[in-house]
Amino acid sequence: MELRRSRSRLRLVLRTTLGIGCALVLAGPGAAPPAQAGGWGGGAAALASYKGSETLELVSVGPNLARCGAHPNVEAQFEGDGIDTSGGVFSVESSGCQNVATGEIFDLVAVDTYVDGSSVQIDAASFTLVFDPATCVSTNALPVFYVVSNGTGQFAGAGGFGLFEFASNDPNCNGELAPSYVWFRGLVG
Repeated sequence: MELRRSRSRLRLVLRTTLGIGCALVLAGPGAAPPAQAGGWGGGAAALASYKGSETLELVSVGPNLARCGAHPNVEAQFEGDGIDTSGGVFSVESSGCQNVATGEIFDLVAVDTYVDGSSVQIDAASFTLVFDPATCVSTNALPVFYVVSNGTGQFAGAGGFGLFEFASNDPNCNGELAPSYVWFRGLVG
């Protein structure tokens, strides 16, 4: 039992350390860790906790050599709707590159636009989708790190970070058309 608790604590420490390290790497050289309401960052601006979810419909898939590189890489564009505890209801436009041979998703960017016209830009770390042929569902193996990199309106100058999960159905596998789902939690301010 004690070994199980020790492993669980070690995983929590590793996840926390990885999240902080990713935030520093994505923020750039010389950056301090982001501030948090409860405060390990020590910065002037406190970040507020938020969470939410969204659905995404595939709009297009095709080559984009300038952004994604050569085949087997393609660019996918999505549109959808969501809700979160920071800004309420929003629409989302998202695009990213995928290596269709390996399942790796990279250069994924989303812009969430709220009912009042405010928006935030989300930049995600690269991740790989894992396909389950028994269910026809692709998901990320581990939570994906993201950074809130830009904002307008009530989110002008906003920053933050968090983790998201992704799940999508493969209609070529089961013939069913369904939106992709994303659920997330993080800090923004």
